[in-house]
Amino acid sequence: MNDTPKHIFTYGSLMFPEVWSRVVKGDYTSCHAWLSGYARRQVHQKDYPALIPAHAENVVQGKVYFDVAAEDQIALDAFEGEEYQRRTEKLLTPEGNKIEVEVYLFKPEFLHQIQDTEWDVSHFEQNLLLRFLHQEGLNKSP
Repeated sequence: MNDTPKHIFTYGSLMFPEVWSRVVKGDYTSCHAWLSGYARRQVHQKDYPALIPAHAENVVQGKVYFDVAAEDQIALDAFEGEEYQRRTEKLLTPEGNKIEVEVYLFKPEFLHQIQDTEWDVSHFEQNLLLRFLHQEGLNKSP
């Protein structure tokens, strides 16, 4: 891995500052953004989603963190684990700018775990976020 800061697109638990701040050390600016050509799906019996390729007109709303340091990229890779691979994509910011970001995609060998339902952001925030924060590996101080 090189030491170049990268923009990271998040679409699941990492969109929430409470989760993000427990994984990374740096303080980053962020904004909402939209990624086309992908779908956010529920992972069977998990609180987190998977991002999978979809039709070009499919759009996933998420959050971009800007200029994330290499050491925090390593922490994010570890947090995402073996089910995900990082890939470079382009997306649209609220200002209409296309930017290059890193995004975590669900690996093909794990696709059997995907449900055919959209991951519900509001349900996660209202019902699962606190439980998610108390899982092993996330219960450290920010």
